Order: sequence, then structure tokens, then C-alpha cells
Amino acid sequence: AGDPVPLDDLRGRPVTAAVLAEATARIMAAVTALVAGLRGEEPPAQPFDPRPSAAGAGR
Repeated sequence: AGDPVPLDDLRGRPVTAAVLAEATARIMAAVTALVAGLRGEEPPAQPFDPRPSAAGAGR
């Protein structure tokens, strides 16, 4: 288990898409760092986004 992910500054704020996206980004960054440490590799510069890009849409 890793260190706690700091989310205290988000507590008490209205639950909006932006707040949820920020919390998710922080948690995923922490998970990515833990996995990179386990693998002994550098994590990718950008997180994987499974959504199709605009250029690839409609194929």
C-alpha cells in the first residue's frame, strides 16, 4: 500500500465533474507510481486514454 492520496482540499466542495476528475487524476497518478515502482520502469508521460480520438472516430 502506498501513502494516502491527498484529497482533503476537495472535501466539502460540491461534487462536480471537475472535482471528481481532479480526485480521479490524483488517485490514478498514485496508482501509476506504485505500479511503476513494482515493475521497475518509468511510467508513461501521459496516462492512457481509452477513448477514441477525434481523428479515429467513425472508423
